[in-house]
Amino acid sequence: MTGEAMILVDAQDITESHFAERMLATENGLMQMIARGTPLDKIAHALVQAIEQFSSGMLCSLQLLNPEETRLDLAAGPNLPAAYRLAIENLAVGPDITGCFVEQTGEQTRITEADQASSHNSSHIANHLDIAVQHGLYPSWSTP
Repeated sequence: MTGEAMILVDAQDITESHFAERMLATENGLMQMIARGTPLDKIAHALVQAIEQFSSGMLCSLQLLNPEETRLDLAAGPNLPAAYRLAIENLAVGPDITGCFVEQTGEQTRITEADQASSHNSSHIANHLDIAVQHGLYPSWSTP
């Protein structure tokens, strides 16, 4: 050393660790809601909002299969367009439904791209697809 003053800088990108901490805190908050017996509709809304918060640009909904396993009821989807929410409320399920309207009694996640959904022959899905497309909603994930 020559006796000159030196500055030592140690920089570290904490973006990923900050994201992981926020996600863990959100997950813990959801688990606490469940443990406290929070009503399902409040948990559903919190879950959907968390998914949208951590998934930039994604709109999310949560649909629950009714007790008769014949229809999907919209449990949460507050940021979806109102007309679309109305269209998917109380939606019949079955093998001729694709995308978000997939047969929910299956055991696998399905991911449907826009071109796959638009090529489907079912008039039932065509009506719902038209509504989705009008609101810029194309690909979908469905998880039983």
